[in-house]
Amino acid sequence: MHAGKLGRMENGRWGPPVLSFTIERHGAMALGSTRAELQNWRVDLDHKTAACERSRSYRQVVARAEGIRIEPIARELAGRIVARSLDHRFKWQGTETVRIVMAKIFPSDSGYKRTVTGRRKRLRMLIEPLLREKGWCPIKRDVYSKSDSEQVER
Repeated sequence: MHAGKLGRMENGRWGPPVLSFTIERHGAMALGSTRAELQNWRVDLDHKTAACERSRSYRQVVARAEGIRIEPIARELAGRIVARSLDHRFKWQGTETVRIVMAKIFPSDSGYKRTVTGRRKRLRMLIEPLLREKGWCPIKRDVYSKSDSEQVER
């Protein structure tokens, strides 16, 4: 750690010959995190040593993304698929196969990368059983097809 970061020092305690303090480190923020790690440092001037103790605590530096309830979205989409509705969030291949366009539901620029990825994953987990109970089977990620037994009954 270079000396320029010492401006973030807080809770400084001087107990000769040891200086102890907490500092906010932003390394993970370069990778998209919204939190800064808090590190506890202990500098012993007699022994000329410095030791960092990771406290496993963090400070929220950038506001978290707003929470979204995924279940109502999954129910709405499943209902629209079963009804074979035209919707900008779907790409239909005939009337029996549909691809859900996740980028139209949760665009990449709609939040932090991990948040968007997590929302898409939860939507997939919730929508699949809703579609299965109506006779739709997954054929690959985000693509569902009406099962043959259901098609014959119509």
